[in-house]
Amino acid sequence: MAMIKCKMCGGDLVLVEGQSVAECEYCGSRQTVPVADNEKKLTLFARANRLRASCEFDKAAGIYESIVADFPEEAEAYWGLVLCKYGIEYVDDPATGKKIPTCHRSSFDSIMDDANFEQALENADAVARKVYREEAKQIEEIRKGIIAVSSNEQPYDIFICYKETDENGERTLDSVLAQDIYDALTEKGYRTFFARITLEDKLGMEYEPYIFAALNSAKIMLAIGTDYEYYNAVWVKNEWSRYLKLMASDKTKHLIPCYKGIDAYDMPKEFARLQAQDLGKVGAMQDLLRGIEKILPKAAPVTVVQERVVVGGSGDNKIASLLDRGNMALEDGDWAKADSFFEDVLNNDSKNAQAYIGKTLAQEKCRTLDALIRKRKEATQENRTGKLSLERDTKHIEQAAQKYSIPGYVEPNSIWELYNFDLSYPSSVSHRKRQYQEEESWWENHRWMSRAEKFATGAVAENLRREKKALFAHLNEQVKKAEAAEKAAKDQARGEYEAFVAKTDEKARRLHREGLDRREQEYQYLLVEAKSETSIQNLDNTARALEAMGGYKDSKALAEHCRKRASDQRVRLNEEAEQRRIQAEKEEANRKTRKKVIALVAVVAVLIVMVALVVWDTVVIPANNYKMAEALLAEGKFEEAKASFEALNGYKDSVNKIEQCNIGIYGEELWNKNKNVNVGDIYTFGVYEQDNDISNGTEEIEWQVIAKEGTRVLVVSKYALDHQAYNTSNTDVTWGTCSLREWLNNDFLNAAFSEDEMAMIPTEQICLSGNITQDKIFLLSTEQAYVYLIDDDARQCSPTNYAVANGVYESDNGTCDWWLRSPGVDPNRAVCVSPDGTVSDFGRIVSANSSSVRPAMWIELSLD
Repeated sequence: MAMIKCKMCGGDLVLVEGQSVAECEYCGSRQTVPVADNEKKLTLFARANRLRASCEFDKAAGIYESIVADFPEEAEAYWGLVLCKYGIEYVDDPATGKKIPTCHRSSFDSIMDDANFEQALENADAVARKVYREEAKQIEEIRKGIIAVSSNEQPYDIFICYKETDENGERTLDSVLAQDIYDALTEKGYRTFFARITLEDKLGMEYEPYIFAALNSAKIMLAIGTDYEYYNAVWVKNEWSRYLKLMASDKTKHLIPCYKGIDAYDMPKEFARLQAQDLGKVGAMQDLLRGIEKILPKAAPVTVVQERVVVGGSGDNKIASLLDRGNMALEDGDWAKADSFFEDVLNNDSKNAQAYIGKTLAQEKCRTLDALIRKRKEATQENRTGKLSLERDTKHIEQAAQKYSIPGYVEPNSIWELYNFDLSYPSSVSHRKRQYQEEESWWENHRWMSRAEKFATGAVAENLRREKKALFAHLNEQVKKAEAAEKAAKDQARGEYEAFVAKTDEKARRLHREGLDRREQEYQYLLVEAKSETSIQNLDNTARALEAMGGYKDSKALAEHCRKRASDQRVRLNEEAEQRRIQAEKEEANRKTRKKVIALVAVVAVLIVMVALVVWDTVVIPANNYKMAEALLAEGKFEEAKASFEALNGYKDSVNKIEQCNIGIYGEELWNKNKNVNVGDIYTFGVYEQDNDISNGTEEIEWQVIAKEGTRVLVVSKYALDHQAYNTSNTDVTWGTCSLREWLNNDFLNAAFSEDEMAMIPTEQICLSGNITQDKIFLLSTEQAYVYLIDDDARQCSPTNYAVANGVYESDNGTCDWWLRSPGVDPNRAVCVSPDGTVSDFGRIVSANSSSVRPAMWIELSLD
């Protein structure tokens, strides 16, 4: 085990061999650490980290390089080089109290493309690699922010590098000398970066963007020093060492060491080959200014296309005259004439950038380049806001549905419904980015402006670059504001959603507790029923209810107990019935024996009379009545003929004649269809759209016959025919007041049946919870669902394609919910049958929009 310092707060870290990530017990930050396999390596890391924490980035980088040389697979050493390159220091965030990175050495190069960063990722394990990437993303955002701020800065001519205060906090001589030089340079018209004045309104953490912009734009750096230690102070060295690196790739940059009171040999060794200036000499200021003018001459200012398009040094008087006249025409707003003058310029000089700018201004009807930029900015003022959406926490909801659902009491879809939430939030980022891209495309593809950029030189090119830079800085700021607004809206939406989920979790828990209570109450009730009930039907119903409890406590055993008691009751009743039958047969046999003696005496006496009467009753009278019935049938009086044939009690072929009468009364097709309808049959009656193909018309409705009383049958649709809520709004309702009852007895009734068919549907008194309604079409009650559809399989129902297209939820096995008319546990709930066929007595919210409708009704098969 070895010790090393936290790279963020400097606290001790405990390194464990084999682990690439450690957590600081002082600041709590989780960070990557070197592999603890070599004491020398850890000693070098401790030294390098200490230097980097002191912002001695160059010295620290040298040690990291030596570690890489000896240990080329040490990922943390490559990461140290990355931190040194970008000058990363970890400081306290006043908002959170956590350590966050700040950048003292920004770069135009993305950290994601840095070779050392790639090496760190390549040599790190999966855990460390994730930490490196997270830190790199954070640093990259800081770097982008610095570049964005620095891009809005005007270029500098000269950068003054010096130490502002000594170890006692007093102002140094270097600072006084630097200000004298600054004042002299400013009088000469040079734009000079002097931290004491340039950064006086900035906070320390905000310095880097402005230092970065100045270092990159300044053509000259003056490194002022009156003490060896001042030259090598951390932040002074940070500036001149960065500038020296820029000089290596840009030969137009110059660094002039300016010293006083020290030997030239006491200056940093990096200045050895540079021409230094001794400020202690007489006339040193004049010599310095003259030397600067040789490097950076201050020529007379050249007016470029900003207020006017003018000549930038051409010696051609004709072209100059045409440009001047074009400018005048622009000032007068005579766009066609201005375009003509600039076109003449191009006829003489096809690469004249000012003429191309002039033609662009004439086309856009702008007098100056500045006016054109303002017009381009104004074109982007419109801000269109779209909608984005958070990702629903489906995993959490699935877990809640699994945890809090109770089969038959709290269904999973009831839990899912609780978590419905509007996850959208506004965003204009896409619109702002599109504006930025469209503006890039405009400049790149504009016929004349693209050529102006291509051919512009000198002051014209500089002015054009500056104006364009200001425009895109404005557009970039709009993008950043949109991104900030989007982030705020997203954070707000996420916060609201998280609060909603937490609140809904409590609702789900409460629903679960209520379900547990209802299940326990039902269990206690059924427990009493199982022990005390004697009715076979009630015992069967109790057994089904216990089985529906899904194995709660000893419900399965109790259900079996009820089944056995019902079976025992059936056996006992059958035995008693059989005994009564046998006894009745014995009594009947005795009675017949007694009567035989009496009857034998009388039989001879009455035999003759009886024979005569039988002949009269069975031959004479039936023959006459049969002839009369045939006459009625021939006359088409089918109902009278039917009554006459029925009175003959099977005489001759009267049964066949009755069949002919029925065909005459109902029609052959209807009679043949209705005469043999029984429970369990599928009866075709009425039409309704079912295949969701309107072009082929409606389809015949198939009805399941579930009960029969005389000549009428009770039916329920075989399939779920449509998508309807029990009630259009979530409120307390009954069957008598719900919108579904109104829809069934009006919209559905009129759509599905003809007038003749409606005549076969009787109006029924529907009794529910003490209330009576008069309905032709209705829903089954909970009791009817249990009695007529005896098990879960029988209650399962599939929806039609039309019902699914209108919103009915179809389960994986092709079944769906369907409404019953009975109320649920709350006044705003109604009972429904689940896709698996179980009856949910708890009920669904009456406005639930995914359940289906199975209409039920009585049909009178006989019209007499």
